Amino acid sequence: MKFLFIAFLASILVITHAQDNQTEFLDVHNTARAQVGVPPLKWNHTLALYAQNLANKVKQTCNSTMSSRGPYGENTASGYGAFTTVDAVNQ
Repeated sequence: MKFLFIAFLASILVITHAQDNQTEFLDVHNTARAQVGVPPLKWNHTLALYAQNLANKVKQTCNSTMSSRGPYGENTASGYGAFTTVDAVNQ
């Protein structure tokens, strides 16, 4: 479940941030995970598609508090200005 939560977080952040670089998000997450002794993440295309569909609904309704009520965890992290990949992971 932890993998799915982190992968969902990564995919949402990729979708909503101009720096949509999958490798960058995984590298930053996996560095943090290695520091606490947990295995690295791998990109999950099914999860990314699920996150994209949710992001599209949020965009369409302008409801940033919308929950998917789906099988994956969610993190609605947001930032302003120069909000980097590292900033997102550290939130």
